[in-house]
Amino acid sequence: PHPGHKIYPYLLRNQKIQEVNQVWSTDITYIRMRHEWLYLVAIMDWMSRFILSFKLSTTLEVDFCIRALKRALAIGTPQDL
Repeated sequence: PHPGHKIYPYLLRNQKIQEVNQVWSTDITYIRMRHEWLYLVAIMDWMSRFILSFKLSTTLEVDFCIRALKRALAIGTPQDL
């Protein structure tokens, strides 16, 4: 890695994922359209691999991520939250 890039520890290294709602993850991906980009955020439960929520946006403003998180929290709650 580049010397200026911080390396963060992998906090789940020794975790055994054994239950639904034990660990959630989120990611954003870029989708190229003909004349613009769309941004897709998804929140997934690691045990079930179920997509709890997703949202599309034409910008990377935080609002669509917050809406996706609120929708996921309406379905379930990760442990230790």
